[in-house]
Amino acid sequence: MQRIALFSLLLLLPGLAACSATDLDSRTPRQVAAEVADLLVAGDEGAAAELFDAWAEDEGARQAMYPVLFDIAEEHYDTGSARDAAAIMRFTASRYPNSLAAKEALLYSLLLQRAEEGALSRSGLDEMGDLVRELEGRAQNPAWVSLAAIWYWIDRDRPEQAAEAWRDFQDTWNGRPSYLKPELVEIERWLETKGALELTPKPGA
Repeated sequence: MQRIALFSLLLLLPGLAACSATDLDSRTPRQVAAEVADLLVAGDEGAAAELFDAWAEDEGARQAMYPVLFDIAEEHYDTGSARDAAAIMRFTASRYPNSLAAKEALLYSLLLQRAEEGALSRSGLDEMGDLVRELEGRAQNPAWVSLAAIWYWIDRDRPEQAAEAWRDFQDTWNGRPSYLKPELVEIERWLETKGALELTPKPGA
């Protein structure tokens, strides 16, 4: 699966002991977000949270951090580090719990991580399933949610549910990006081998 310009697809929705307030105030949101991201990639979510919370006490600063975290996650996509991007978007979704865009970006990052690594861990697969259920009918890009649902059910070896998600995908996909076509052929072949395409025929078929 190729990468897409994730941030351009999504709408914006609305302390460390060693760091003084002056130190924090002298840094830009980009600089602080980069430090937060580095901590998340290193697996130190506690320190990342402490730094973020110290900076984001002011609501204006908190909102300024939001798009920057998306940008940094996208940079990790571009360098082939979907796992790191997922860590950043997971943190972003936790800090902006009302943002469907952050959850959608997290789901996309898990989908890309699956493509890069061949499979998700059990916890990663469970997380994907939870996000699919939360975003169904609410996502800005429903085709991507349906695509994630297809792979979720394939990885669970549930052909009937995968076929239903396949139908939903066909109903919402506009044919772009075209590079998805080989992946879609792979999905269709899997469904055919399971005899699943006959379970949920498209209306009018």
